[in-house]
Amino acid sequence: MITTNNDNNVGYEDKTADLYRLVHDIVPFFMSSPRESAKSQLLFTLKAYWEGDKELFRGLEIEKLEENNPNAWQSYPVFYFDFTTSDYRTENALEEVIDYHLSGWEKLYGIDYVSDNNAVRFSNLIVKAKEITGKNCVVLVDEYDKAIFDLADDKEKCEHNCNILEDLLSVLKSSDGDLRFIFITGKRKCHKAKMFNALDYLVDISFNDAMGI
Repeated sequence: MITTNNDNNVGYEDKTADLYRLVHDIVPFFMSSPRESAKSQLLFTLKAYWEGDKELFRGLEIEKLEENNPNAWQSYPVFYFDFTTSDYRTENALEEVIDYHLSGWEKLYGIDYVSDNNAVRFSNLIVKAKEITGKNCVVLVDEYDKAIFDLADDKEKCEHNCNILEDLLSVLKSSDGDLRFIFITGKRKCHKAKMFNALDYLVDISFNDAMGI
């Protein structure tokens, strides 16, 4: 984690003990923060952990905590949806971002048949990844709501993107038995948004000072 002291000097603080507690919990998490880069940094770190990239954590507290864990540093199938980079005011931008991710994973896991329904595609990927690796899957979603806030002044398009995301994220509940870890970030958790109807079991850690963002 990156911290800044009073002299505006940037330094690094080892908060991987907090990361350790996070990844060893079985509940799905949500985090909001105005600092987009910090949320993304946390997700990159989580991705590295779940992909078993031990070298990245060499010498850090989490390495000591995992020392006697025979199951540590295994590689899990990770589905990382990055919604941070697109301008969703462009026509069909959200559909293109989702298709980009799903297409890459379908190629990775050798899925030839592609449904027109993204929820079906995502569900098939989770099943296939578990079948191939023998491990439950990890899902990381960065800035789920950017496709909504970019269109805040266009009610119709905003609702359209809400429906797309609701359909995609509903897979997380129906695939619960095949998932090991879920972490979603956004500007805020919209309790009234339809997409969270299927994810009302998310634990909001937005105000957890230990995570440092």
